[in-house]
Amino acid sequence: MQAIKTMELVKQYKNLTAVDKLHLDIWEGELFSLLGVNGAGKTTTIKMLTCLTKPTNGDALVGGYSIVKESEAVLLILWKQRFTMPRDLSLLLVRVRKTCYFLRI
Repeated sequence: MQAIKTMELVKQYKNLTAVDKLHLDIWEGELFSLLGVNGAGKTTTIKMLTCLTKPTNGDALVGGYSIVKESEAVLLILWKQRFTMPRDLSLLLVRVRKTCYFLRI
């Protein structure tokens, strides 16, 4: 099952494109990391996937729910994971040294 799927995810701030047509397919049980230089869009991507900011265009599915149309369901999934983190590491977002994100699904 796909845990996260992004479809042409775009985030623009005025004249700056932080994320440009991102396509990701992350499967359940897969270890995934976002790596890149400063300003590459890693933090913006995580903020969109956790519904902290809305994408300019495109969409993503987290646990089968749209971050655009079903953000409440996505937030509920993330909220539940917060309380099960020590025993159930099915979803883990860890920020390491500002440049690397690890996502275990």
